[in-house]
Amino acid sequence: MEKPPSIERWGLAVLPRLVSNSWAQAIHLPQPPKVLGLQM
Repeated sequence: MEKPPSIERWGLAVLPRLVSNSWAQAIHLPQPPKVLGLQM
């Protein structure tokens, strides 16, 4: 069974945003690991 294209598109669209957001927070807003874990 093949995965629906909608799921693949969602993943390709969301993953870069999650990565960029996490990097932006880590670089511009240094916070304890516990706080970052709760936000993610």
